[in-house]
Amino acid sequence: MAGVGMQTARSGPVPGKTARGYPASVGGLLLLLTASLVAAAGLCAAVLLWDTYRAGRDAVERQLAGTARALALAVDRQIAQAEAALGVLAASHRLRDGDIAGFEAHARDAVASLPDYWVVLAEENGRQLINTRLPKGAPPPTGPLLPELWGRLHQGRTVVSNLFVGTQTKRWTLAVDVPVMREGRAVYSLSLATLPGTLARILDAQRLPPSWVGTILDGKGTVVARSRDGERFVGAKATDDVLSSMERADEAVVESVSLEGVPTVLAYSRSPAYGWSFIVAVPRAELLAEARRPLLVGGVAALLLLAAGTTIAAALGLRIARSSRRLADAATALGRDAPRGLAVARSGLVEIDRVAGALEAAAAALDAREAELRRGRDELEARVATAVAERARALEDLAQARKLDALGQLTGGVAHDFNNLLQALSACLQLVERRAGDPAQVRALLAEGRQAVDRGARLTRQLMTFARRQALQPEVVCLRERVLAMRELLARTLRGDIRLLLELEPGLWPVEVDPTQFELALVNLAVNARDAMPEGGLLRVAARNLPGDAGGDRVAVEVSDTGIGMTREVLARVFEPFFTTKARGQGTGLGLSQVHGFAHQSGGAAEIASEPGRGTTVRLLLPRAARAAPVAVPAAAPAEVPPPARIEARVLLVEDDPVVSAAVRRMLEEMGCTVAAVDSADGALSVLRRGDPLDLLFSDVVMPGQLNGVDLARAAARLRPGLPVLLTTGYSEDMAGDPGLPPVLPKPYTAAALAEAVAAVLAGTRAAGAAAPAWTAPA
Repeated sequence: MAGVGMQTARSGPVPGKTARGYPASVGGLLLLLTASLVAAAGLCAAVLLWDTYRAGRDAVERQLAGTARALALAVDRQIAQAEAALGVLAASHRLRDGDIAGFEAHARDAVASLPDYWVVLAEENGRQLINTRLPKGAPPPTGPLLPELWGRLHQGRTVVSNLFVGTQTKRWTLAVDVPVMREGRAVYSLSLATLPGTLARILDAQRLPPSWVGTILDGKGTVVARSRDGERFVGAKATDDVLSSMERADEAVVESVSLEGVPTVLAYSRSPAYGWSFIVAVPRAELLAEARRPLLVGGVAALLLLAAGTTIAAALGLRIARSSRRLADAATALGRDAPRGLAVARSGLVEIDRVAGALEAAAAALDAREAELRRGRDELEARVATAVAERARALEDLAQARKLDALGQLTGGVAHDFNNLLQALSACLQLVERRAGDPAQVRALLAEGRQAVDRGARLTRQLMTFARRQALQPEVVCLRERVLAMRELLARTLRGDIRLLLELEPGLWPVEVDPTQFELALVNLAVNARDAMPEGGLLRVAARNLPGDAGGDRVAVEVSDTGIGMTREVLARVFEPFFTTKARGQGTGLGLSQVHGFAHQSGGAAEIASEPGRGTTVRLLLPRAARAAPVAVPAAAPAEVPPPARIEARVLLVEDDPVVSAAVRRMLEEMGCTVAAVDSADGALSVLRRGDPLDLLFSDVVMPGQLNGVDLARAAARLRPGLPVLLTTGYSEDMAGDPGLPPVLPKPYTAAALAEAVAAVLAGTRAAGAAAPAWTAPA
């Protein structure tokens, strides 16, 4: 019987249990909900923290890559300046006439302001004729030169050496070698040598963070300079994994181990012009440390949030349970007084059953409200979709604008540096002209030098046109006369195994184009065709009228070759700026982009057709001009360049390029000016604050540092009111027409133009009553 009683007790009802199982308490549900929300929040926080870490690391890697590219550009610019200076020395008439002593004096003057550089002139047998590092008159050492060096010099190419131990210095040395050519063969090697410490200063100028390490490698992967422990690692090889990565790509961000054995994340960039590589590395632990802190903080915050949520949920559960019991008691008491026969739906919760009627009444109101909310939500979603589409279009337009601006900035920077070199060449030619007397042969050579300067200036204007910094100068021209006049130039552009054929239709219509840009387009096409025919062939230049097509009357100029042709992939990208299939250092990728830009800016179009093995044809479609071309008039002989007027003035010269500064200083001194030269705006401000008396501030606009020439002029106006200011730049288009700026002298300029500008500025100031106190040039 006891067993039967126990069985009956088990099968009976259990207090608090419903037909569907044990009811869940409100406190338990709140605790479960709190734990779920905290877990979800913790997971989201972990994901966000990881994304933050990845974003920070990606930003650091992008900064590393950008710093490596900037370092590559800075060193390339330094080498290019050395190459340009050597080119000027190699063209010296003293060297051509065999006046070694005179050339040595000229070379020593050239590097007098550059104590870390020296010039070496050597023969192919290794005998050094000049070494400016040695005292004057000391016998230079003799050492064999590498055959591969002379092999490249005989080809007329510039050679940038790898790191080597100097014969005379017995220290690590770098050199840039250019050939001195006679009758198509190099007779001398002209070198500009320096120590690795020169490049180490470039690393210092990058102002890398203390934990970052910058490294410069030569073409063989040897350390040339290093921002940390440079003397210890100069001459050492880069690690094998870095060298292997460099063989696969010219730029990358990789994980490696530093020469000290520290795990790092590094970015490298290889110079396309000289084959050197540039590395910027940051310790891997520094990146991981940035991630540990937010993860630790997030974990502690999640634990605190869980504890706080649990406490709050328990308190809320107790409070809701008490309220539910009071509500049940009140509903039971109210139910006893309710009318009989009232049907009440059973839900297992007395509170829900008591308010069922009120909920049914509220349901109709909620349905109406829900319909209204649905209409508002649909309208809001439509507005959001429209706003998202407009934002996407705005971002696309912004990206395109930034792309075009980046191309303009890059091309404009190239034009600025090229104008600096032209300024140095122009100044040197004028100084030699005034010192050389009147021999006819010397004047003829100087005239050719001035023509070279003019052609270089035209090339700069063409670069500025590509950068959208200078407008074309169209005029009505006769294409037949223009192409026939270029026959000799085009023939010299080609090799002897390439035949030139001109097929120009009689009665060609005139077109309105920039003549210089048209000639440059034809030369670019001829150069590309020559390189595409390594075994010789035929270059055909044809022109004919195209009347009555959809685009109106046009003239078609076709340039065809019988070369190797192009694949479909290459053909799709030929008009892109800086795209080239030539070997490193043999092409810039600007030729066909110039042709494309010229055609479109002239109101026409450029088309290209090519097949591998069957040659290439480029066709320019130029609109017919509305008026006839003017009759050509023979050009007058160039006038003699008058010497600059005598000017008694005290000038503060601000120029960061040492070659340009030295040349301009000589020009001003020959005018009668007393000159003090500084290489930065900060140096000029120091002179202005000392109160040294000045008659004129003559400054370049584009300079390194926080202040440019315009900022310096404004600071000078505050420090020295009434001081005349004259600015100069080779990149002044954006400054044109600004009445708030001082006068601007564009580069390159002649001595006469400089004298005229200085005299005009001083005359205007002195006419206004400005005083000129006595002044002595600072040392």
